[in-house]
This record gives sequence, C-alpha cells and structure tokens, in this order.
Amino acid sequence: MSKNSLVQKITLADFDAVLFDFDGVIADSESLHVSTKKEALKAFGIAYDDAQIMSFQGSPETSFFNYYAELNHQDAEKMLGMKRQLFNKKIDQIEAISGAIPFIKKLNQYKPCYVVTSSIRVQIDCFIKRHKLDQDFNGYITCDDVTLHKPHPEPYLVCMQQHYLKAKYCLVIEDSPNGITSAKAAGCFSIGLIGAFSAKDLRERGADIIVDSYSELEFLIGL
Repeated sequence: MSKNSLVQKITLADFDAVLFDFDGVIADSESLHVSTKKEALKAFGIAYDDAQIMSFQGSPETSFFNYYAELNHQDAEKMLGMKRQLFNKKIDQIEAISGAIPFIKKLNQYKPCYVVTSSIRVQIDCFIKRHKLDQDFNGYITCDDVTLHKPHPEPYLVCMQQHYLKAKYCLVIEDSPNGITSAKAAGCFSIGLIGAFSAKDLRERGADIIVDSYSELEFLIGL
C-alpha cells in the first residue's frame, strides 16, 4: 500500500460525482491500443520510438496518427483505419482492470459515475455491454464529443457542463500523465492509478493522490 493512503484519506461525502477515464482505468486495453498502433506504423514502413508512442497515451488516436503521418508524408486516415481494424478484431478479448468493476458497482450506490475518455464511443460500447455496466454510468464523454482533447481540459469541462457538476466536487481517476493534466486543468481532484506509468510520472503532472490498485483506493475512501 502506498504512503499516500497512510497519510491522507478521502471523504467521499466531499464529492458529488466520480469521473473515470476508460483505457487503463476501467478496461485493460492500453496494451492492445499500443500493439495495434505499432502494427499500423510497421505496415506503412514507419519507424517508431517506444517512448514517443507512450507520450500519446491518454490522447486520441487521431492525434497519434496525424503526428506520424506528417513526419512521414503518409495518409493519417488510412493508418488510423488500419489500426482500428486490427483493434476491433481483438476487442472482445479486452478484460477489466483488476477490481474496477466491483468498485464501480459499489461506488454507484453512493455517487453518480461518468466516463471521460479519449477513445471513440464504439470502442467502449462493446466492453460496457459485455460487462453489464450500462446502468452504472450516468453519462459518457468520448473523443467524438469534444473539439479539444486530453491533455486539454475540455473533455472534463464538457462533462461537468452537461451534468451540472462543479469541478471542486468532482473526483477523477486517471492512469496517464495526459489524463491527469486534463483533470487538473479542469479544476478537479485527481487520483493517479499506477499502470503503464509510474507514480513519479503521475505525480509530476499534479495527481493529488497515487494508488496502485482499486483495493487501495477503496480503503482510501472508506467504501
């Protein structure tokens, strides 16, 4: 258990809603996103650096392919189309992050929950239905619903505007530096869930608390 949980506990009563990122926070899909991005780049003969690819985690895949297309004089839409085809072939294999679903279902009894993601809606629909989470979220903000994307705060600002939420009463759970940056810029309290990125990566972007599992988070908020 991290030192954070021993020093600071969160009072759930202080928040009106909990806003979840999707990839890496609810769905264990980050590795599939990365591998299919790499496959698409290879198919177009594009060299890549792992660190550069990871820097786009938490941002929409359109930004990723626009970046590589411009550098390599390629068609971003064709690369994105190939990536999505590869991803969709394996979408039914995506499982939940350990502890995420029981946590969400328990939390939903006390606070409304929302998804704020850089993924497109069609990519999360399959997962939501397969894991019977349809009734556990009060709303979704996807890549399709905003003009500016994480790390910009617009996704969280749009969610709050649509559902009449105030930033200081929103608890956000994110797993990427870009997601933390977005949440903090929107004025929300943010929890960094360690996954593909280290505690240091998340803390440097301003995460208020770092946890390494949902069991630790559950303890932290006294759920």
